[in-house]
Amino acid sequence: MDIPTTVTEAFADFASNSSLFALPLSVTDRTMRHLSPVPYPKHSQHTFQQALNQLESVLNPRTALYLVLRHKESLIAITYVPYAANADLRASLLDNREALVKVLGQEHFSSSIICKEIGEITDVRSWEERSGNGQSWVDGNDERTGACETTQDGVPDLGHKMNKCRLCDRRMKNKIDNDALDALQSLAAGGDCVQLAKRMKHTMAIPGLINIIAKDNGVNVDQKLEIHDPDELAFDQKDERIGKFRSMYLRNYFTGTESQWEGREEQQKILDATR
Repeated sequence: MDIPTTVTEAFADFASNSSLFALPLSVTDRTMRHLSPVPYPKHSQHTFQQALNQLESVLNPRTALYLVLRHKESLIAITYVPYAANADLRASLLDNREALVKVLGQEHFSSSIICKEIGEITDVRSWEERSGNGQSWVDGNDERTGACETTQDGVPDLGHKMNKCRLCDRRMKNKIDNDALDALQSLAAGGDCVQLAKRMKHTMAIPGLINIIAKDNGVNVDQKLEIHDPDELAFDQKDERIGKFRSMYLRNYFTGTESQWEGREEQQKILDATR
């Protein structure tokens, strides 16, 4: 694979500019080229998840590429090889990932990883697992390398391991317009309420709203309550309706990246019995 000087120069500029979050590197006809770097969010108090959200416009489930990402004051080399991407390109990127780190300079990198799904990159829970803050990765899913091996250049190579959770709630994330996002961000700063829609047409849109979109914008949902009339909006802390929601996907707590809620095991048994 040819790595031209334009790529190494673009990487040098990226590495020296701490305002840039990620640098995508695509490969066409075995020649690498750099794409536009992804900056951090404009507001200074952004979270890591909000920075990761900006990668959604770069990543495609059918296009494999390299991605250099800045995390905890160091760089991580990501080989993104989605299942639906061209098989030859996937193989080429996997074969040359160590060479890429060597050409760019191993002293810049804290680790090298393989990702096969967008959520393995764009969901902060995946990063929490990799950092050891979540439950350990599932054993037996390595690809091309063992977990935490070290290359001859001294860069820890984590290879690929599946998350414990499939990040189902992120797959439920629907499109939301800018006005609604602005309203959510205003709610995070304090306020009475935000009405996102007069009526929900699909209850399955709710998990993506409260689990992902709201949380991505700094809003943590403490309680959930379904009402059918404006008069029902008044409630107290011991209201029996709290939690009685058609959607049971609010993340009350986790095991690793797996969503948990009261009565989950009993509900899973019922679901399994109907399959």
